[in-house]
Amino acid sequence: MTATLPARWPPASAPRRAAHHRARVSGPGTPRRALVHFALAGVTTVLLIAVAGAFVSRTAAEDQAVDDARRINGVIARTVVEPHLRDGLLTGDPAAVDAMREVATLLTAGPVLRLKLWTPDGRIVYSDDERLVGRQYPLEPDEAEVLVTGEAAAEISDLSRAENDLEHDLGTLLEVYRPVHTPSGQVLLFETYMPLSSLASRTSAIWLQFLPITIGALVLLQLVQFPLAVRLARQTARARRDREVMLYRSLAASDAERRRIAADLHDGVVQDLAATSIALAGAAVEAEQAGSRDESGRLHVAADAVRAAIRSLRSLVVDIHPPNLRRTGLAAALGDLAATTTARGAAVTLVVDDGATRGLGGPAEQFAFRVAQEALRNVVAHADATAVDVRLSRRAGAHGDLLGLTVTDDGAGFDPAAVAPDDRPHLGLRLLDDLAGDVGGRIDVTSAPGAGTTVTMEVPVS
Repeated sequence: MTATLPARWPPASAPRRAAHHRARVSGPGTPRRALVHFALAGVTTVLLIAVAGAFVSRTAAEDQAVDDARRINGVIARTVVEPHLRDGLLTGDPAAVDAMREVATLLTAGPVLRLKLWTPDGRIVYSDDERLVGRQYPLEPDEAEVLVTGEAAAEISDLSRAENDLEHDLGTLLEVYRPVHTPSGQVLLFETYMPLSSLASRTSAIWLQFLPITIGALVLLQLVQFPLAVRLARQTARARRDREVMLYRSLAASDAERRRIAADLHDGVVQDLAATSIALAGAAVEAEQAGSRDESGRLHVAADAVRAAIRSLRSLVVDIHPPNLRRTGLAAALGDLAATTTARGAAVTLVVDDGATRGLGGPAEQFAFRVAQEALRNVVAHADATAVDVRLSRRAGAHGDLLGLTVTDDGAGFDPAAVAPDDRPHLGLRLLDDLAGDVGGRIDVTSAPGAGTTVTMEVPVS
C-alpha cells in the first residue's frame, strides 16, 4: 500500500506571487539595448557553432573510439588472454612466456599495437616488447582503481609517462586496461594499446551531422521567438532569482536557528551537566573515603546517569546541526547517520551511487539529509527494524538532474490510510513534505503492516 505525501508544487501562494511579479516587472516596452544584445547573442551563437561543433565532434569521436577500444579489449581478455594465462608467468616460466608470446603475436597482427601485463605492485611481467619485461612503475590511481572495482577503463595515452617511453613511435594511441586472473586467482592488469586512426574520419562525420541541424534550429528559433524572447527571458530570470533568494533565506534562517540551538545546548546545558557529573563523582569519592559506602554508591549512580544524559544531548546536538554536512558533504553526513542508527540496534547499509553527490550543495543537499535523518529516526523509535537500506542516487530529469534518496527498513510497517494527521511518528515527514514544495521535490511513503516501510525522496539539483 502506498501513501504519497502531496508535494504542493507550486505552493498555494504561487499565483499571488506570480501576479505580483507581473505587476512589478512588466513595463511599457522592452529596452532597445536588450533587443540588440539578444540579436547579437543569437548571431554570435550561430557563427560560433561551427567552431564549437568541431570541438564537440572531436570529443564525441574520441568517446566513441574509447568505447570501441574498451569493447575490443574485453573480448580479447575473456576469449584470448585469460584462457592462455599461466601462473608461471609471474616467475618467468618459459612455457608460460611462450604461451603468452603466441597470444601477443596473434593480437599484434590485428588491432593491438602493444600489450602489457602488470602485477598489482606495478611490475610488468609480460609485454610484446621484451625490453619492458621486468620494469616496474607505480600504477596510476585509475589503474589501481581498476584492480579494485574490476571494471575496465580507457583513455588516450599520455606518452610523457615513463612507462610509455617505448611507444613514442606508435603515434596517437588508446590504452585500455582491465583485470585478468591466472588459474590460481592471481589478479593482473591487462593493458592494450590501439591506434586512434579513425578519429579524423569520425570527427568529420559527426561534425557534418551536427552542423545543419544545430545552425538551422538556432536560426529558426531566432526568427520565431525574437519579438518576445528578451521580455520572457528577463521576466523568467527575475522570477527565478526572487524565488531562489526566498528559498535560500528560508534555509539559511532554518540553518542559523539550528546552529544557534545546537550551540546553546552544547555551551549551556551540556557544560552544566558535565560540571554536575564531575561534582557528583568527586562527592562519591569523598563519601567513600569517609566510610559512607551506600551514599558513595548512590552518588556514583547519579554521576553515571548524568554522563548518560550528556551523551544523549551531544547526540541530539549532532542531529540538530550535523557538522559533517557543511564540512565534508552529504555522503559523509549520511555515513554518520548510518553509524548512529547501527549503534542503536538497526544495521544500516548505505549505498551512494557514483556521481550522486557531484556538485551538490544548498537546498537539495540539506533537504536530502533531513529526509534521511527523519526516516532513520522513525526506524529507531517506531519500526522495531533490524536492517535498513539507504541509497542515494541521481538521474537525469526533464529540467535537469534529480537527486533521489530511498530508505527501506524491515520493521513492523503500518497502514498509511489509518495514520491520523497529527500522529507524532509521522509528523516529521509531513513537516518535511511542506519543505518539499518549496524546493520542488516530493516524498513518497510506502508501507504495510508487517512488510516494513520505504521512504522515497526526489529533489531537483540546482
